[in-house]
Amino acid sequence: EVEAMKHPNRNLVSRDVGSADRQPFAPDFIDTYTFPLEPDAAILICSDGLCDQVTPDAILATVRRNARYPQAAVDA
Repeated sequence: EVEAMKHPNRNLVSRDVGSADRQPFAPDFIDTYTFPLEPDAAILICSDGLCDQVTPDAILATVRRNARYPQAAVDA
């Protein structure tokens, strides 16, 4: 189990979108990352609540099992 899943403050929101006006080019407006991906790679984007219901290993197994069928992975 991932340590962050057990942290007592895991449900606290420390940053959000929309509750305060921000300038689009301010350094703290949004975090961006650049990294290489394989040609057939996929990125799973989900809420943090998913890890409260399903283990990371189960999520990975589901995504791998449905690798060529994104909607099936979402449904599973």
